Amino acid sequence: MHEIGFFEGSIDENTPCHPVTPYGIAKNALHELCNMLCKRNGVKLQWLRGYYIVGNTRYGNSIFSKLFAAAEDGQAKFPFTMGQNQYDFVDYADFCHDVAMAVSQENVLGTNLF
Repeated sequence: MHEIGFFEGSIDENTPCHPVTPYGIAKNALHELCNMLCKRNGVKLQWLRGYYIVGNTRYGNSIFSKLFAAAEDGQAKFPFTMGQNQYDFVDYADFCHDVAMAVSQENVLGTNLF
């Protein structure tokens, strides 16, 4: 999400990147450099974007660990957003499986979301 920058609506592999943080700018620059070098050298590229990868643990300081802890503690509500944004969450085990499947094939290349 950092290389995309602020964006209203659903994000897919064709969403234009307009990063607004130093990390996002650097990540986007790396992506563009990888694309350029791969095209120049005839190398196949897979650029995987994992959004909001969550694990089944309450430990850590991420919002996801706090969500997990709240659910585990039986909280009925969690103050997260006003409900106007969309967030895609993927379980850590599913993300690992999807990455393994993506890198073990060559039919789907380019930028992919997980």
